[in-house]
Amino acid sequence: MENLLNNKTKKLVIAGMSILLIFLVVVAVFTLSEKREPEQDVKGESTLIPLTFKHKSTIETVNSNFEIPTETSNVKAATTDNNEKNALDYEIQKDSSTNTVVVESMGINTLVIPRLNVRTSVIEGVDGEKAIHEGAWLYPNSYEGEGEKIFLGHRRFWGADDPRSFWNLDQLQDGDTIHYSDAKGIVYNYEVKSVVVRSAGDLSTLKPSKENIIKVISCSTADGTAGSSEKRIVVIATQI
Repeated sequence: MENLLNNKTKKLVIAGMSILLIFLVVVAVFTLSEKREPEQDVKGESTLIPLTFKHKSTIETVNSNFEIPTETSNVKAATTDNNEKNALDYEIQKDSSTNTVVVESMGINTLVIPRLNVRTSVIEGVDGEKAIHEGAWLYPNSYEGEGEKIFLGHRRFWGADDPRSFWNLDQLQDGDTIHYSDAKGIVYNYEVKSVVVRSAGDLSTLKPSKENIIKVISCSTADGTAGSSEKRIVVIATQI
């Protein structure tokens, strides 16, 4: 009788251990299945130029190492729902008698710099990270209609030959033209007055005035060429 009890006890112990082992295996499998693979970096854009404009100590660092000022006080929300209309063809016609450049069929939210073969979408709003990966960012504190407008964009991110690239800003000369069409399709024409190199920490470049001028800004070396984030190249043009 005692032997029978011992045998039953052993069987119960073995059965209990088996159930416990199965439970532990199930828990382990479930835990492993819940673990996620580490996220992969998308295209490691190691060649991007970091812009480090600082505006009221508000900075948003993007994955591309391009630091963007994101001061949004008194800023109108983005109005780029119809931005695809920028795909409209345009023609640059030169009048030999007046030597002026006429831009036709620009569409909306478009920046054109004829000498550099630049034609890029202009992105409005406060999401600078998204904007500079699509075209030129219209800095939020820029004036609508009349008044100063500030455009920020990439150089090496696009490369030298991309129509969205500010690569050759240093090649602009006094008298060259820049054309901007706003969200309503109104075209503003400007004439380059100066191309200067400023310190990366010079905040005055991001403070718009009520003058009818534009600034086109990107990173640069000390001599204004592409290849470094040491300085800022600033093209200043007045409305004509």
